[in-house]
Amino acid sequence: MLLTAFLGYVLVWGTDKCLIWLICFLPFSLSRVPAKNRIGPHNIDIQSVIIGNLLGDGWAEKRYNSSRFHLYMGSPNVEYLMWLHNFYAIRGYCSLNKPKISKKVSKINNKIYFYYRFRTWSYSSFNWIYDLFYLSDGTKRVPSNIEELITPLALAIWIMDDGGAHNSGMIISTYSFQLDEIKLLQAVFFNKFGLKSNLLKKQEGYIIYIPKNQLSLLHSIVLPYMHPSMLYKLKVT
Repeated sequence: MLLTAFLGYVLVWGTDKCLIWLICFLPFSLSRVPAKNRIGPHNIDIQSVIIGNLLGDGWAEKRYNSSRFHLYMGSPNVEYLMWLHNFYAIRGYCSLNKPKISKKVSKINNKIYFYYRFRTWSYSSFNWIYDLFYLSDGTKRVPSNIEELITPLALAIWIMDDGGAHNSGMIISTYSFQLDEIKLLQAVFFNKFGLKSNLLKKQEGYIIYIPKNQLSLLHSIVLPYMHPSMLYKLKVT
């Protein structure tokens, strides 16, 4: 009845605008809607941040025929983590309650680590992203169509998650991916952004190295989306 009464009010916008309002906001305004019935929509910014997080430190979980995303970072990156949380929260994708600090003890050296984490709500319309990034056994992979998915914002998020300053350029950690997937990412860098990169072999696997002469181009692509606390990764002060 309340919904009917409200729609009677907003009908002054016209039928089309009323429908647009419903499509855009109704799924996020009803907290009791079952996860499998939450259908979005999810605009390009939300998709880009999710793609960037999944290429980086984020991970996804499918449950009850819907998917959600988890973000976890150590305390030195708290400013960026809080920025990410705010990005999701103000758009209705997670709780408005700010993440709280937690601690864990390393099983290797008994050292205490502090971290923050949060997760999104579950949506059935996130399943396509989960299915692209995960094999049936739960192994994360690089989607074969990553060139269609990655945007400047997604690239910036990935760099803030897994990028690092290097003496002569910048590196992106890709240890969780297979060599052929990393080469695919290199090809996407060049085909979509014109960025040239190399591979560096480390004990844990291969990482992507962007040389110093490519940093100016990289800056022009991602700087508008970078959080100030992460500019050091691009050697920007």
